Amino acid sequence: MWLSTIDAMTDPLHELQVSQERETADAEEYAQAARSAREEGNDAQAALFEMVSLAEKRHAMMFEVLSERLQRAWLAARLS
Repeated sequence: MWLSTIDAMTDPLHELQVSQERETADAEEYAQAARSAREEGNDAQAALFEMVSLAEKRHAMMFEVLSERLQRAWLAARLS
């Protein structure tokens, strides 16, 4: 399933970079929601938003690592 998705991409590096940007933006939105919830006294809700924000940050980091690896692999293929 995943391989067919990758094969359909016209520019995997661009897709990874866009995904990283979206996850980073989502992380900030959830962090803002957490701050708002905490200001309103909803600590339990704030904690949930903080956990989701952390997950989104980790997703962004994974996309960044994959992007870097793809770039290195592309460069290595060109240099060999």
